[in-house]
This record gives sequence, structure tokens and C-alpha cells, in this order.
Amino acid sequence: MNKIGKIAGGVIALLIIGGIAYSFFLRPKVSDVAAVNTATSTPLLVCEDMVNSEEKYDFPFLCTQPLSQNGDRIEIFIDEKGDADIMSGTSSVIHLLNFTTAPDNAKNTIYSELFGVSGFSPFSFNDINFDGILDLEVLSSSGAYNMRMDYYVYNPKTKAFVLALPGIINPSFDKDARTITSFDKWRGLGDLYSSEVYHYENGEYVLAKEITQDFDPSDRNNEQPGYLYTEKERIRGKMATTTIKHLTYKEVTGQDPSAN
Repeated sequence: MNKIGKIAGGVIALLIIGGIAYSFFLRPKVSDVAAVNTATSTPLLVCEDMVNSEEKYDFPFLCTQPLSQNGDRIEIFIDEKGDADIMSGTSSVIHLLNFTTAPDNAKNTIYSELFGVSGFSPFSFNDINFDGILDLEVLSSSGAYNMRMDYYVYNPKTKAFVLALPGIINPSFDKDARTITSFDKWRGLGDLYSSEVYHYENGEYVLAKEITQDFDPSDRNNEQPGYLYTEKERIRGKMATTTIKHLTYKEVTGQDPSAN
């Protein structure tokens, strides 16, 4: 072999070795990639199928959720039965049974639920304690009108989640107001309900306001009773009634009961 051939062979060998080294040591794994929503700069789930299959998504199924730019993350593992474990390190934060709602179409359902395509996901991520690290919201139960969510706050020192607010009904998170609001719908019409507003103060969520709307007991003899609307607010550390309103059926529903 001439000198040029030896040089060419050496270059090829170096390229092969370099490619192998990159594949095993340098190339980022799927679980190391933090895909970012450019509109919100919020890290998104990065998923991979753990089975070689022609289907895009199959069981078992692994997703990684980056929580911060410092490498904090959790993994979501869906097993062959469709149950899901949310893992922090080697510990399971929570186990979700029957994660997929349509077993006969499980592959598509996994994708739609993980990314909210179906309009609902049994878990989501928000920075509810405003430390720059995403926290966890997990469905704990659901019924005809309401669903309950548990809020877990991530502790970067222990690499674990701590339950911060359990059983919040139909919650909504307002980042600007630093509040989480519940809405407990008592019946399908939505005219009877209770609501609670939790405000983030000094490292924790505290109850700041309570609202209830029930039938007005003074109208109990009427064929179509009115409503009693009550607000309570935390004043100097104690809940005090600040608003009481007597509302008619038409004011609440927009319907005239005499027209029925």
C-alpha cells in the first residue's frame, strides 16, 4: 500500500472511531434534550418509544419533562398496560392507573393526552412557586362535573416533589396574580357552586377568598327560589364575610322562570 493509501485509511479509521465516540458519549440522548416552546420559553415533554416498532408510539413509552435549565427533570414511564409512573430520580412520585382513556386506540391516545391535543391531560407542569423550576399538577379524581388536582412543588435540593395543595377542584392557575382558584360545581346548570382562591405568600399558598352561591333560604317557599351569594376574604389572618347578595333566578341564569 502506498503512502497516500495509508493516510487515507488512517483518516477513515479516525472518522469511524470518532463517529462511534459521538454516538455513545457525546450525542445528546432524547431524555437530555429540552425542547422549548418559543412562544412561552417553557420546556416541553420529549418522548421516545422504547420498543422497535413501525408505529410512531407504542408500549412501553418514556417521556422526559425538563423542569429547569439546570438539568432538573422527571421521567414519565407508561408500561405495557397503559399505567403511568411519574419518576423523580429512581422514585415514583405518583402512579396513574389506566392512563390511556381509549385502550383500543392507545398509541394515538398517549400522544394526544401527553401534549393536550385531546383538550385534557391527567398531568401538567407550571412553576407555581415562582422559583424558575416547573412543578407538577396531577389528576387525583374526576366525576360528572368536577375533577380534583393535586399540586406538587419540586425541591431541587432533594430532587423530589412535595405535595403543596391537595384536591383542588377544577383549578385555574394565574401566574400574574400568584393564585390558584378552585371551582366546585354542585349541579349541571352551574348556578350552585363554591370557589376558593389560594394566594402564594411567603413560600406557601394560603386561603385568601371563599365564594359560595346556594339557594336563598328565605325563598324556600317560592316555586323558583332565588340565590344567596356570599364572599369571605382573609382579613388580618381570619376569614370574614365581606359580601352578601340576594340574586333572582333570572339574574343568575338569564332565564325568566315564568316563561317555563
